Amino acid sequence: MLCPYQKTVIEGRVLESEYECIQVRSDDNAMHSICGVNAKKGDEVIVTIRSSLFHLVKINDLKIVDAGTSEKLIAYLESMSLCEKLGQMMIVRTQENLTEELDFIPGGYILFANDFRNKSAEEIEQMVRSLQQQKHGALVMVDEEGGDVVRVSSVLFEEGYPSAQEDYLSGGWDAVKKNLINRSQMLASLGFQVNLNPVADISTNPEDYIYSRTFGQDEIMTSQYVSLAVQTQKEAGLLSCLKHFPGYGNNRDTHRGFSVDYRSLNEYRIYDFLPFQAGVDSGAELVMMSHIIMSSVDSQTPASLSSNVHQLLKEELNYDGLVITDDLTMDAIEHFTSNPLVSALSAGNHLLLTTDPKVTIDELVEAVEKNQLSLNQIDESVLKILEIKEKLGCLR
Repeated sequence: MLCPYQKTVIEGRVLESEYECIQVRSDDNAMHSICGVNAKKGDEVIVTIRSSLFHLVKINDLKIVDAGTSEKLIAYLESMSLCEKLGQMMIVRTQENLTEELDFIPGGYILFANDFRNKSAEEIEQMVRSLQQQKHGALVMVDEEGGDVVRVSSVLFEEGYPSAQEDYLSGGWDAVKKNLINRSQMLASLGFQVNLNPVADISTNPEDYIYSRTFGQDEIMTSQYVSLAVQTQKEAGLLSCLKHFPGYGNNRDTHRGFSVDYRSLNEYRIYDFLPFQAGVDSGAELVMMSHIIMSSVDSQTPASLSSNVHQLLKEELNYDGLVITDDLTMDAIEHFTSNPLVSALSAGNHLLLTTDPKVTIDELVEAVEKNQLSLNQIDESVLKILEIKEKLGCLR
């Protein structure tokens, strides 16, 4: 007869490790001291504790999920306050576009055309470099897709760069490649680290809202374009952001209201997911979540706020990079939550993009204090951000 036992499973990050004893913080923010196992500080672990009811003997099974980050980055993380950590997850407008001075240090900035007006290339570069000099460094991002969305080139040149769709129709792949190189080198020379590009959405119908921003071709050719864009931007030293997962389809503009996509998951798999998979396989560092409701996976919540859609991205596309929201001030979000930052962080986003001129992290701090947000999840996200900054050489 087998001895009955109680089983407890603890998942979390190792905060301390010494003499085969570890201290683990679980996702509910509780602390656990466990002896008889070996793991390094910073490791993500799953510990199964079996306690015999007869002999009170504990058998600890340890599974290391993630081998952890470098000791240097873990020490850097531990030196940060909660507000500093939460700030690193925020991507905001520049000070000139905010109502009041920020009460936190943001992880990065998104710049728009009005940030560049009446500035020379040298002045733009000086502005970008200055933003990156703040404590913990900063990721400076811009939307420079070509065509309808040209933040920098539309100010520096008489006309902004054409879209990849226009390039392909006028000059084939050679024209697409040439403009990708020119655009990427221009952004890199100005100091930008992230171009929120390429658009991986598929549309061949000019009536679709997203059509003019897409490659305008089928899933195979769109996938080829996405791979080329990621590789070209990488060669120029830029990080790429695939948008807008899980794919915009023929849905309405989420800047102006919410939209539901009723297609089956299988249709996404054989169509919309292909360009995103191509971008992931090519080494894209970021994926932007759309505010479309993917009804086949989560009929109640926009993709940007849905943990189910985030899990789909990680598991089906084997993606382990940074996940960023689309702008959380867009009308689609207002229908679903009064605390978009908390909802977005709970869903699994690492970076929260907002153009709210009154942005604050007060609601995030309050959610942590009420144990509504996991400190382990916050640490995991911030470590990913710090790793990227260290590779870019902008970590301060």
